[in-house]
Amino acid sequence: TDPDNDWHIFTTIWDTDTGYFYLDGEQVVSDDINNHALELLRIGSGEFDLAEVIVFDRELSEDDRGVVEDFLSDKWGIPLQ
Repeated sequence: TDPDNDWHIFTTIWDTDTGYFYLDGEQVVSDDINNHALELLRIGSGEFDLAEVIVFDRELSEDDRGVVEDFLSDKWGIPLQ
């Protein structure tokens, strides 16, 4: 698809077997880590602006993920879905 030239919040959470991917607060895909999910997590494979990366040393709960996404939405003025 064509880029929309808007800023977005992209969140990924990995558990033992599965990667969960969210765009602007809405889950867009989940995939077995052993399949092709890692291909979705490349940084620097295209032309884009990256404003912020936050890495946690644990899996976030749904509530924690929501808090982080709300924080980023408020900070950068990006609406969540």
